[in-house]
Amino acid sequence: MALKIDAESFVKRCEFAELYDLPVLEKACVKFMSLNRKDFLFSNEWKEFKIANPTLAHKMLEMLAVDG
Repeated sequence: MALKIDAESFVKRCEFAELYDLPVLEKACVKFMSLNRKDFLFSNEWKEFKIANPTLAHKMLEMLAVDG
């Protein structure tokens, strides 16, 4: 599942990782963000994710800043 992250599946994967406490999947989401940050952080998917999941979005950004 961690290998299949793209902009469209990002929200579902992050929510799943948070709900079931899956650190490997969570790190894969952060890695996706890191590898695609120039495009992804300006995408509609990220904008919608921030609105729907502000706490989780903040956590992901913190992980990106630390682990980036």
